[in-house]
Amino acid sequence: MALDLYLIRHAETEYNAHNNLIGGQSNFLNLSERGKDQARVLGERLVKEGIRFDEIYSSTAERTQQTARIVLETIGFPIEWLVTTQELLELSQGDWEGKERCEMYTPAVLDEMKEKNWKFKAPNGESQSDVEDRVYSWVENTLLNRGDLTVGVFGHGVATKCLLRRIMNSNPELTYRICINNCSISRLKYSHSGQHHGWSLLKINDDAHLAEAGFNPATFV
Repeated sequence: MALDLYLIRHAETEYNAHNNLIGGQSNFLNLSERGKDQARVLGERLVKEGIRFDEIYSSTAERTQQTARIVLETIGFPIEWLVTTQELLELSQGDWEGKERCEMYTPAVLDEMKEKNWKFKAPNGESQSDVEDRVYSWVENTLLNRGDLTVGVFGHGVATKCLLRRIMNSNPELTYRICINNCSISRLKYSHSGQHHGWSLLKINDDAHLAEAGFNPATFV
């Protein structure tokens, strides 16, 4: 028995397209027109590859729900079966959300971020450690130990990186070096028995469907 878990980052928003403002959770953000096209292309890839989900989840952010709905419509998965949860939300940047990156990331702040690493928090925000605990606890409590399941999870870039760090038990200093592009797929499998009991990492940041459709993933953030 195994859990086959597809982690899908939301498609592009205007914040992603310009990358001058700090997003954090910013749950009001909508997809850009290019983002909507990306989501459709992702859905077409899933259909082409015959990937069928037993369950699909999304964070409560508008951009993840919009991405999920476009994909679900494309693959023929009932929209009313989509389950949303706050536990999958992006890392909160607190008082910094919506502010210019160049104004918030001063030399002194960058030094503090380097010193505290995954424990660093923006004012009234979360640390990477906080997000890791939140997202992994949700996976553990909601999905593990339920038998064979193929699950799609529509989430966020940093939140996905934090979950991968927990699963791989990697150096927290390397978390930000993991690339998770808009509308990319990262796939994990959890085996409940056998030689490879536990987590296996099958792919990270697979965005081949976007390049094939004429998008340039190098421009995504």
